[in-house]
Amino acid sequence: MLKSHIIGYFCYIDDILIIHKNGITNIHDILTIFNNITPMMKFTMEEENDNKINFLDITISKEDKNISFNIYRKPSTTDTIIQVTHITP
Repeated sequence: MLKSHIIGYFCYIDDILIIHKNGITNIHDILTIFNNITPMMKFTMEEENDNKINFLDITISKEDKNISFNIYRKPSTTDTIIQVTHITP
């Protein structure tokens, strides 16, 4: 029997965020279950690092019992805006 305590499950298209209780839930077992449900799909996992995880364009941070959210920018982000001019024939 899989012993788990999933607190939250959030999905947007092909990105899934699972919030679970550490010490009760073996997230690697959850990943195996996901991969066994649909063998044609391969789920991968990214675990939090330094109490932070990036999900979509948000960095989720936890400290004690508080959670904060910030905009996530990839290291390759340049914030450059490309101007496109529409030319009519």
